Amino acid sequence: LLESLGGGGSSNPTSTRQSHHFYFGHIRHSAAIRKRLDLSAATTSLGQQPITVPLVRALCAFAGGEGDAMSRFYHKLKNDTKSPRKNSTNGQLWKLPPGSLNAMEYAIIAAARLVVMNSVMIDKHGRVVVNASKRRDRLSLSLPCILQSAYKLRCGILSYAQVQAKMYEVDLSTYDKSDKGDGLGCFIATKCIDLCPVISACNNSAKMAMKALVETGDRTVEELLLRKWKGDMQKWLVELNCEDSPMARTSD
Repeated sequence: LLESLGGGGSSNPTSTRQSHHFYFGHIRHSAAIRKRLDLSAATTSLGQQPITVPLVRALCAFAGGEGDAMSRFYHKLKNDTKSPRKNSTNGQLWKLPPGSLNAMEYAIIAAARLVVMNSVMIDKHGRVVVNASKRRDRLSLSLPCILQSAYKLRCGILSYAQVQAKMYEVDLSTYDKSDKGDGLGCFIATKCIDLCPVISACNNSAKMAMKALVETGDRTVEELLLRKWKGDMQKWLVELNCEDSPMARTSD
């Protein structure tokens, strides 16, 4: 079920290079999302909560909850003066199984697709446009929740990677091979490749949510960035927004 809603590769746009970067997967994935949205619209009476809202909440709770759990669990190991290798039995560190990583990736992408496709549609020319006539406002209210859940999941994955680096006694301050000051990112790309799809899912889910908010004329992102979300989360979202700006795409 998770794969049918969140599979298809979160790092690949639906069609060729577009001015709007939404990650709806392959045709069968977008069709599965649209089928659930249409069913929700057909069975929801005026004033009632769409049946897709609890589903989105559950997906966000799972993805964000996994991230929170990892952050708390690995925070102790990350800040321990002893090597995790010395603290663990036979030098082994508990590792995330592939199935769990896939579930996290699919969950956050599925949640983002359900909420974003509620607000937009793809026209006959393959362009993504706002579809306000079929928008369910109660479902659209979940867009900030997507951003927060994606951030929490990303933090958990990064904490796990940092402990992996510490276990193998890798100095992340000198591991940067791209001259961008991102030793952890380089370590993940070379030594923890299985984490890359989850990180891409977090980034692209946030990009989808922010893009949908901007396209619908909602000022929520601006308000949250300026008043509520500070520190690392604010920095991450601003960087993602800059990456997806017309100027950044032109320079690719």
